[in-house]
Amino acid sequence: MNADCTMTEPTPELFMAIYLGVQEKGDKGLLYVKGDTYAYLMPEELSNPEFRSGVQTMLKSPASEEVYTVAIECESKVHIVVYPKADVHAAVEKMR
Repeated sequence: MNADCTMTEPTPELFMAIYLGVQEKGDKGLLYVKGDTYAYLMPEELSNPEFRSGVQTMLKSPASEEVYTVAIECESKVHIVVYPKADVHAAVEKMR
């Protein structure tokens, strides 16, 4: 993550965190990133009710079947980024 809170390119660590989270909890969650900390969370684990509701709606949409969702918290704001599942799986395979 850059100092200005943007992710220009996903890192291998980010893709591996998604992969491991999905292996542990299933693919109906999202990766929450704050600084250098990654946590794969299910919607019910999110403490903010409005954010939780929005995430639940987003993850139920047909489009979410093809992507993994990442929430990046920076400067008290949360930015949502999605990565195609095929890209994540291909990147993880290269790391093995």
